[in-house]
Amino acid sequence: MDKFKDIIQNWGQPWGPILYLMFVIPALIFMGIAKFLFWNYINFTYYHLLILTIPWLIWFGLISIASKGKSLSNLPAESVLLAIIIGILVLIEGVLSYFGLSWQENLPYLLLLISSIAAFSLWFFVPSLPE
Repeated sequence: MDKFKDIIQNWGQPWGPILYLMFVIPALIFMGIAKFLFWNYINFTYYHLLILTIPWLIWFGLISIASKGKSLSNLPAESVLLAIIIGILVLIEGVLSYFGLSWQENLPYLLLLISSIAAFSLWFFVPSLPE
């Protein structure tokens, strides 16, 4: 638990931004692939920007408040795994928009909700990794 408190207290040090970059770079790559594949069907909105911040803040807040005995190895692994989950969700949004569902304008809201639930689930279900 002290390791995580040190990371939070030293947020200005390289830990915080590096962890966020380990999340946002793979997420942006997946979102770019989804946009390339479904060019006319995905319109990025402010909710897509929130998808790049809120789930990560939920996950990082949970892991810093209640680490559940997790090691520092969990930080990069879970961060990248959350990015992959978000990328897959954006790809699913593209597929659903391609089929022209009547409720497709609500997909970004639903995507934000599901990605936030995924952040909580990731923190809750991933066990401690060996250091």
